[in-house]
Amino acid sequence: MMGYLNAATPFNDEGWYCTKDILQVSDNGYMKIIGRDSDIINVGGLKFLPSEVERICLKFDGVMHVKAFGSKITFTGEHVELNIKVVDEELFDKVFIF
Repeated sequence: MMGYLNAATPFNDEGWYCTKDILQVSDNGYMKIIGRDSDIINVGGLKFLPSEVERICLKFDGVMHVKAFGSKITFTGEHVELNIKVVDEELFDKVFIF
């Protein structure tokens, strides 16, 4: 892989590709991937941008503000959670968790 057309190379001077993975290195030299330094939410391999989820949520009548974020879970790695500020709470009678 050489990179994307007209974009800076994703490789450093030593030829390594930066995946933005966060590693934990043990005393005996083993490495464990414990997370990623990125805004992308990874749900079982599907990638979500919080800004795109927020953009869709803001299209619903009565939604004033929304913040999407990933929350760690064992089964899929993460799931998407939302904090929503509504114009009138009577417009929304339940909160569903999928």
